[in-house]
Order: sequence, then C-alpha cells, then structure tokens
Amino acid sequence: GGHTRLSLLMQTAQEGLGLLMDTTDVGVWVFSTRMEGDRDYQVLVPPGPLSMQRDRVHNVLGGIRAKPDGDTGLYDTTLAAYQEARRNWIPGRINLILIATDGRNDDDQSISRAQLVAELTKLVDPRRPLPILFMGMGPGVDESELNELAKVVDGRVYIAAQPSDIQPIFFSALSEFGCQPPSCRK
Repeated sequence: GGHTRLSLLMQTAQEGLGLLMDTTDVGVWVFSTRMEGDRDYQVLVPPGPLSMQRDRVHNVLGGIRAKPDGDTGLYDTTLAAYQEARRNWIPGRINLILIATDGRNDDDQSISRAQLVAELTKLVDPRRPLPILFMGMGPGVDESELNELAKVVDGRVYIAAQPSDIQPIFFSALSEFGCQPPSCRK
C-alpha cells in the first residue's frame, strides 16, 4: 500500500500507545550506524510516564525516518539499551525492551556478538526480569543472531517476513509479555 516497513511499524507503535496506561514508562531510541559520532543510537525520548509525554512519543514515532546509507548498529545499541533499562528497572512493573530491526549487525566498529553475549550474561538478574523482544522485519534479518541474543535475557524473537505481518506480530509480542513471571509465560 505504498508504506515502508518502518512507516508501518511506526504507525503500529502509535496505535499501541493508545493501549498503554498513563503510568507506563516509555522511551524511544533510533539506531543505525554512527548516529551521533561513533555512537550507533540516538535517544529521541528518554523513558518517562506516558501521562507526561504521550503526545511527544506519538509525534516522535510519526517523524522517524530511515537514515540514508545507514547500516544496522545492533550490538552496541542492544548493550546500551539493556544497561539503561537495567539501571532504571522498576519493581512491580513489566520491564522490557523492544528492538525492531531490518537486518543484522553491520557495524564493523562495534563489539562482537560474543562480547555482547558475555556482557548481557553479566547483567541478567533472574529476580529482576528484563527480556528483550526482537522484532525482525524483512528478508535481511539474521534470525539465529537474534535468537542467540534473546536467549541470554529470556527474550523472544518475532519475524515479520511481510509488511502485513508487522501489526499482528507487534501486538502479539507485547501481549505475550503482559504479566511478570512466574505467574504467566513459560
């Protein structure tokens, strides 16, 4: 229908905001390669309660565009997002990270996959669950790479092979993590 995978994902995320309570903390990052100097990500909206920033998040999501000639800086971004979410983990809440990607790590200056797995392994705390939901979109996704990373943090991988898969997978992924273990999931 003339939409890109990214525009469909952003439209779906905007719709998803309407399902979240005002007390939900949401932040928005974008990533590619060398977004700010050598850093592969940019924080567009720091995590905060939707009651204070729902319109801002909605507007930012609507303005996200692909970086021309950008590649996928997946490893450095994943580690930075996990470290940030771990620092800001809130007891009694569902804490999770959603990373949407259309490819595999393409940053030749990033940490290696083995280094990322080792760092995530150090940060995991079973008493403070923090899964990563990876949403791969399109034919360039390395599903085995995402599965290896998700396994470390008790996360999941969802693949949207076709643009029409994005909305149902997005909502399915979020609904699967709608409660904290051990009362659900698994």
